[in-house]
Amino acid sequence: MSIVLDGKEKAGAAAEWLDLGLSHMRESRFGDAINALMQAARTPGASEEVVKKALAAIEVINDINGFVNTDLMNP
Repeated sequence: MSIVLDGKEKAGAAAEWLDLGLSHMRESRFGDAINALMQAARTPGASEEVVKKALAAIEVINDINGFVNTDLMNP
């Protein structure tokens, strides 16, 4: 993915990082997804919508990773 142009990030870079993060998320590659989604949220010039979507996706991943089925813990 080419995101840097003349030393400055393109305006659409945040959206590209978001798309990459969501793609990793669908493939259950949660570590890679979080890294890409964090980059989307931190990219200069990222729209408020992209930042909100990235942070919401990270929250979902954290919920998935922290899920515990208590019924399976006490047979």
